[in-house]
Amino acid sequence: MKSFFDEVNHCILLQLLYSKVKCPLTLRLIRKWLRSPILINGKLVKRRKRVPQGSPLSPILSNIMLNELEKELERRGLKYIRYADNFSIYCKSQWQPRKIGNGIFLFLKSKLHLPINRKKSRIRQPVNFSLLGYGFVPTYK
Repeated sequence: MKSFFDEVNHCILLQLLYSKVKCPLTLRLIRKWLRSPILINGKLVKRRKRVPQGSPLSPILSNIMLNELEKELERRGLKYIRYADNFSIYCKSQWQPRKIGNGIFLFLKSKLHLPINRKKSRIRQPVNFSLLGYGFVPTYK
């Protein structure tokens, strides 16, 4: 994904939280933390996007948001690997990647309002690939 933590839409994330979390105080604290102003060039700027990084809450919130992506991938019967905001989708045939990629791109754009980095994105066969600096090779012949 393209700058995931900078692109998270607060409205969508908070809607996901409201549907699961029933404690108003917890929701209020998370909303205040998300919407806390940021200092840019000496001015405090309100935010409606972005998740502050460096806190233990950031990866938890990203997992809550990207859980929706995982549900969609499973609904479509796709094989995938996801670690934080990085994910790879795997398919058996040569013709599937374009169709799958366009569908997931549209899902991320329309439902989660997240842009995808087309240059870094690939849907591939699960042989001889690398993900997050680790290489994967088949162990069978």
